[in-house]
Amino acid sequence: MRSNSLNILTNYWGQNSSSTWKSATTYCPPEGNDLFSSIKLAIRLYMKRTKFNCVVLGMGRSDIIFATMQSLLPFRKVHCIITQCYWNKDPRRFRFLMKKLILKIVNKSVDKFIVLSRREIEAFSKTFNLPKEKFVFVTYHTTIGEHYKIITYEGDYIFSGGNSCRDYETLIEAVRGLSVTVFIASTDPGISPSMSIPENVDIRGYSHEEYIKKLTGCRINVVPLASGLLRSAGQQTFLNAMWLGKPTIVTDIEGASDYINDGEDGFLVPPRDPLALRDAIETLLDHPARRKEIAIKAMQKAKNFSIDEYFKNIVSIANEVVEGAGSTDFGPR
Repeated sequence: MRSNSLNILTNYWGQNSSSTWKSATTYCPPEGNDLFSSIKLAIRLYMKRTKFNCVVLGMGRSDIIFATMQSLLPFRKVHCIITQCYWNKDPRRFRFLMKKLILKIVNKSVDKFIVLSRREIEAFSKTFNLPKEKFVFVTYHTTIGEHYKIITYEGDYIFSGGNSCRDYETLIEAVRGLSVTVFIASTDPGISPSMSIPENVDIRGYSHEEYIKKLTGCRINVVPLASGLLRSAGQQTFLNAMWLGKPTIVTDIEGASDYINDGEDGFLVPPRDPLALRDAIETLLDHPARRKEIAIKAMQKAKNFSIDEYFKNIVSIANEVVEGAGSTDFGPR
């Protein structure tokens, strides 16, 4: 990796978390998350772009606006990489067709789209009719590091958290009747009003500090992901749990298999299958030695998914783009 010759302009955070990213980039921070702020940020990036040999984007709507400007305006383009490809297929036909059209325009000025699972390469390429070679798989990262000074312990409860792309109804059915408390940290659990919540399940919102504390002490962490998603999800959640040495179960076999070896450093079960999920939970609850072995292997593996390692991969891709090379996989080695 020759970052000394690379000059990256970015709106992507990380300079304070990764020395690699800090040394390779000039940061153009957002002023807000609203549309007007996104347009302002895109314009700032566009006006500065020619002083750099690559622009790496990772801040939502400003990314699409910048890339659209590069595609449509008759001025010099610079190499461009988009990292935050959290794409889904909108069920409303008009909105889906508009998104597909916008991405076709964006594609003209983007060298690489970075995705967080291998399956997304085929899924995004086919759904939005984009070249497969434009997509690069890069493993995501933990957000809990050595500086957190966390002391873990094994409590007597199961923990699950997050709002995006979750399926808590399947988890609730899986643990119904078990003699273990299940804490669900979510402000938007998406549970049907007609569904009865068993006494051993507690659902509420948590502060960040409460969330980390609950995760730190759980016996098992479960990440119940919704079925039929175009994109993968939950990487930050289950990688943080693994980093803390928590046996983790994820209900997305294809998406999470890039990070977890089923039965070795975690469990992968099919989505919307409460019986399979219950079986995995009971296996971990009933076999302490197996649970400990998986926890140790999970912790060891999670060390490979640091923030700095993630940004090293991004810088490597930027180098390859600028130098005209091309790799499609920055997964575990």
